Amino acid sequence: MVVCICGNINEDIILGIDAFPAFHEKRRAEALTRSFGGSGANTCWWLSSLGTPARMMGCVGRDSAGIGALSALRDAGAGTKHVKESAKATGVAVVLSCGQDKRMVKYTGANEDIALNGGEMEGCTHLHLTSLPLNVTAAAIEHARARGATVSWDPSELFFPELLDGVDILFMNEDDYRRQVRGTDLSAVGMMVVMLNGGGCLITGTGRVPTIDVPMVDSTGAGDAFAAGFVHAWTRGQDPRRCGSLAVACSARAIGAFGARGGFTSAQDIETLARTLD
Repeated sequence: MVVCICGNINEDIILGIDAFPAFHEKRRAEALTRSFGGSGANTCWWLSSLGTPARMMGCVGRDSAGIGALSALRDAGAGTKHVKESAKATGVAVVLSCGQDKRMVKYTGANEDIALNGGEMEGCTHLHLTSLPLNVTAAAIEHARARGATVSWDPSELFFPELLDGVDILFMNEDDYRRQVRGTDLSAVGMMVVMLNGGGCLITGTGRVPTIDVPMVDSTGAGDAFAAGFVHAWTRGQDPRRCGSLAVACSARAIGAFGARGGFTSAQDIETLARTLD
């Protein structure tokens, strides 16, 4: 079993603040975290850390941020030989984090040059996609289906209803669902998973998985960790309820520290935490 992930790879700069600045107002940050992120890379990192063989597909710049981002993935056990290089700078995300809320400004950079020829997916049994342009998303789904791989998709703001018939699991947070998906015919999708504001999730055909009450530090990357937990369990043949429990446990750990990956403890700890929802 190999899970391939296609999505953005970024350097994250996260500023912890107690309130968002008003127009022309300057505020001092209470915390600064520099780490590596990007929705695709975060999910790949969490999957590898949980023990799932994972392979990253994406693009970085020929710079120190790109070198560091790939090193962080390899340190977690992820494969990176199919990550390409671009003359553009590695993507950057600047995050203002304020409790459960955050504001983000992204520089796409090298992520604009993600391209696939299908060879990257040899041996892939499951493909997980994050927010990518239509042409890249469509090509990735086509390549995966040609190889008999199942597909999960966390599109964020880049949602294309015409691609739903190639998707087995569709992930959406509650806000994106309300803005983009509600009212769309989802009959072609095998399973819809909505990550709820305040924690927990809704799974079609299964119902609601409750939240785990933990202190909120920073929500950056919580959805990426959630998707990793769900895919980790699903590719092992777990039932949707159990997949949701592990996903909620991953997101609960993710929000407990600054950065998209700082909350990871151990695979065993997350399994134990997920059992509290059984």
